[in-house]
Amino acid sequence: MSVSGRSTTPALREPGHPARAPRLALAAAAAVALVASAATPDDGSACRATIPLAEGDFGWVRDKEKQLDAMMAQRAGTRGAGYVDTYGPSVGHDACQSAGVRWIEPGDSAEGAGFHPNASGHRSTADAVLAALGH
Repeated sequence: MSVSGRSTTPALREPGHPARAPRLALAAAAAVALVASAATPDDGSACRATIPLAEGDFGWVRDKEKQLDAMMAQRAGTRGAGYVDTYGPSVGHDACQSAGVRWIEPGDSAEGAGFHPNASGHRSTADAVLAALGH
């Protein structure tokens, strides 16, 4: 990051070397991957009492999420980063599903924050990321 053309990010330097020493080559071993969002309910008809969105809003949110995921996949490809699809594997595990099936919580609970992954959702995402990284 820079402010007025000057870097505000501290440089990583080799210990014991002056300020002009080259930055550490940490990035050479790093992998960058964009991770998609989890699936949203198709139409929400099964859970309007739990998730109070207006008719039509579930589809709109789903479509915007798919557009965002497509944009991230495209940008990752043009920038040399990986892309991890977590939307596909999470279909059928959205916030409208019953406890034990859903990977996304419909509201704040002991299992997780509302509209965020629960333990099963985190496990699925971790498995997808590890697979994408070849582990």
